[in-house]
Amino acid sequence: MFTPLPYLSVILTAYNAADTIGEQLAALQAQHYDGPWELLVVNNRSTDGTIVVVQQYQAALPQLRLVQADQRQGLNYARNSGAAAARGTHMVCCDADDVAAPGWLAAMGAALAEHHVVSGAIEERRLNRDNLPRPPQGNTHSEPFLGFLPTAIGCNMAISQEAFARVGKFDETLGSGGDVDMSWRLQLAGYRLHHAPEAVMHYRYRRGWRSTWRQFRNYAVGQVALYQRYKAHGMPRPPLAEVAGRYGRMLRQFPRLWLWEAPRTRLRGVHRLRDDPQLTSWWLWSAVCWGRIAGSLKYRTLYL
Repeated sequence: MFTPLPYLSVILTAYNAADTIGEQLAALQAQHYDGPWELLVVNNRSTDGTIVVVQQYQAALPQLRLVQADQRQGLNYARNSGAAAARGTHMVCCDADDVAAPGWLAAMGAALAEHHVVSGAIEERRLNRDNLPRPPQGNTHSEPFLGFLPTAIGCNMAISQEAFARVGKFDETLGSGGDVDMSWRLQLAGYRLHHAPEAVMHYRYRRGWRSTWRQFRNYAVGQVALYQRYKAHGMPRPPLAEVAGRYGRMLRQFPRLWLWEAPRTRLRGVHRLRDDPQLTSWWLWSAVCWGRIAGSLKYRTLYL
C-alpha cells in the first residue's frame, strides 16, 4: 500500500554558528526529498555573522525561512520557536554545527511516513579528527539511557506534529537533557521510538578543554533533573558500588595524572590534553562527577 510522504519542517537551531552553519546549509541544499519540505533556521540571539551566512543561502534554498528566537537564550526555547513557526506535518531537528549526510532527509521522510517519533544515526569521526576525543554516543536509540528508556539525540530526531501537540513542547526549564525528556515523555505517552540508520548526521564535538568540560558538566546537571522528574516512573539511581568506584578512581588518579604524568607530558613537548588518553578520560569524568554533585545540590535530590 502506498504511503504518501509527509510535509517536513526541518528546524535548524543556531547560536553564533557563523563558522559552521555554511557547511550544514550546503549539506541540506544537496538533499533530495520527493515530498514537500521547508527549512527553518532559528537564530537564537547570535552576535556573530550567522545571519549573514544564512542570507547567502536563501536564493539557492527558496524553502528556507529565518526565524528569530530572541526573547531568551536556550536550545529548547529555540526548538519551540521553530516548532511554532513550522507549517509541516512533521518536524525534523538538527543543529548548525553538524553536517547532514547524503540521503539524510529522504531517510527521515520515509521513516516518518510510518512512525511518529524517529531517531537518526550519529557519525562521530568525520568532523572530529582534531578535537578532544570522547566516549561515543552509543546505541541510545535501542538501549536504556541512564538505566531507564532509550532516547533520541536532539541533533537528529523527528516528531510528528500530532505527537508533539499531545505531549507538549520541549521543556525550556531544562538547560540540558531536553531531547531526553522529550523522548521519554513520548514513550510514556505510548509512542515507540523508531530508529532510521540511513538518516546519518555527522556530529561535531566541542573544541577545547574548557568548552568540552562545561558541556559534560551540564549534561550531568541535566541528568539529575531528569532523575528528579522520572524516578517516580522507574528511573533508577546508579548503583552505590558504581558510584563509589567512580569517585574513588577519580581521587586516586588525581595525584598521579596531574602531579606527575601531566608535567612529564608537558616536558615532552605535548601541550594538548587529547594526546594523553588517561588524562582525557579523567578530565571528562571529573566534569560528570562535579556536575552530578552540583545538580544534586541544585535540585535537592541525590543522584551521583
